Amino acid sequence: MQNTNPNRLPKLVMLTFQDARERMYQRRKSLVEEETAKSRKGLIDKVDLTEEIEVRFSGTQREIADQVNRGDSDACIVHVPTWVNPNMVITVVNQIDIPMVLLVMIARIQPV
Repeated sequence: MQNTNPNRLPKLVMLTFQDARERMYQRRKSLVEEETAKSRKGLIDKVDLTEEIEVRFSGTQREIADQVNRGDSDACIVHVPTWVNPNMVITVVNQIDIPMVLLVMIARIQPV
């Protein structure tokens, strides 16, 4: 949908991809929540974040893409705050018909 009103903030939907493995999901849950909150805070005055969808399981990919395509968002944020199966991300984004932007966390790797 084209934004024809210059005073209207663009409507965006944010898909946050997470690890489908329960153990890894639980380990990274607080990090994902922290990164999502940072992203939300950075976007708050710039866009109308109309919907946030968590993507964890490959069986829901078509449904999620359909939900995004049926919505009235101008664009989609593909948010990948931690490692996820790249095939899941690619499968979803290949089915979305609106413009997308990829948002990833860039962090320094700490020595163990």
